[in-house]
Amino acid sequence: MIRTYQDFEKVMNNENKKKIFISEAIQEHKASTNYKIAESAYDYDRQQNTDIMKYEKCIRNMQGGKIIDIFAPNNKIASNFFNQFTNQENQYLLSNGIDFEDKDEKIKNILGEKFDIQLQKGAKNALIAGASYGFWNNDKIIFFEYTEFVPFLDEISGELRAGIRFWQLEKEKPIMITLYEEDGYTEYIQKGDALENTTDKNAYITIVRKSNVKIEEIENRNYTKLPIIPLYTNKYHDSRLLGMKNTIDLYDRIFSEFGNDFDRYQQIYWVFKNCGGMNEQDIGKFMTKLKVFGGADVDSENGNANAEANTIDIPYAARQVALEMLEKRIYKDYGAIDISNISSNATQDEINSKYMPLDLKVDEFEYYIREFLEKLFNLLGRENIKFKFNRDKMESKQNEIDLELKKAQAKQIETTTILSIADLLDAETLIKILIDKEIIDVDDIKKVEKDNEKINFAKKLIERLQNEADNRIEALNNFVK
Repeated sequence: MIRTYQDFEKVMNNENKKKIFISEAIQEHKASTNYKIAESAYDYDRQQNTDIMKYEKCIRNMQGGKIIDIFAPNNKIASNFFNQFTNQENQYLLSNGIDFEDKDEKIKNILGEKFDIQLQKGAKNALIAGASYGFWNNDKIIFFEYTEFVPFLDEISGELRAGIRFWQLEKEKPIMITLYEEDGYTEYIQKGDALENTTDKNAYITIVRKSNVKIEEIENRNYTKLPIIPLYTNKYHDSRLLGMKNTIDLYDRIFSEFGNDFDRYQQIYWVFKNCGGMNEQDIGKFMTKLKVFGGADVDSENGNANAEANTIDIPYAARQVALEMLEKRIYKDYGAIDISNISSNATQDEINSKYMPLDLKVDEFEYYIREFLEKLFNLLGRENIKFKFNRDKMESKQNEIDLELKKAQAKQIETTTILSIADLLDAETLIKILIDKEIIDVDDIKKVEKDNEKINFAKKLIERLQNEADNRIEALNNFVK
């Protein structure tokens, strides 16, 4: 059952019914399928993959029942694909922050200096769980995880109209609860079944006047709508773990079973021939002497007794092929990039083709990031804000060389041009040009007193920079050859 804002409206003016509604909503949220998927996804993000971590090797008893085999090796090796892939997708899009147009640069001051980092954290949580919720707290953004927030959506518009945030340090500790409504927030504490108010409803914005004597509240006010905005991963609001969990689980089981075989078969086993009189106790004595003294004798009536040491070759070829196939499938299904498959000499076109699956996946995620940001700007009273993301794509060596070559050539042209007209300029004009071009430092030129000395000082500096540019161009051209 999904509780909506219209359901909440029915109890919002009755405090007792509202408290019951809050408690039931939290319990239903925690019991929901999406919540359990989100919990599991956070386990996979921590490399505590639930399938392999809960796996137990079992055997059948005489009655056909299953019992845990306590003697069999049971390695639990969890892969880290999920954390690696969600980080790759998130950082590829957001690691360089948001780039605003010049006219909209002032929005950065409103968002705060840590906004880019907080957005990365919120987006990472959305990729893990399918959704996260950004709370604009007066001058900064704070993101709530799906596993700590119950949303109440409007049945007509689908917009978030209210919600409950809840958290608990440990199972035995009280549950702290905050109810967020459009006209303010109320805090509660739950101990056992009892839910109590810790504060009355507060406005989201409080304006105060400070003096040396006291701090005085002047005005309390709220936003035009709920200051909490959902950030979704896709149109289904699904965790990125869906669709790849089974493949990851199979990979983990095969890899772990390989480790089990290694533990099971790494020891030498002994075959005793013509030792018909040896029982389990005799074999035990033989093994003890072997460990203590490094050797042991075998007795028999006819003197033909023999003990042969044998080993088992661990079957790995089929598993290795299976693991390689599964790893490729996991990368392909997620749309992730395996950097090890990109040659150091790859052209930019080749690199771009490798990035295409990730670009397609991130294109969709960027849509929901933009939707989130546009709603946030609207909440702050800012319209038509223009911005873009600079994706963190690998550059080919040739591209890097071309860029450096253009910089060196531009410096060469600049210094050559200035040097060609230096004799036609007076000292003041020449120095001003060099300062504007950031070729010379003001403090350095102050050390030179006479105008002719200033001109000679400047010309020598330009010639040195020109030689450096020439040498840089020559080195880059030789590198390309």
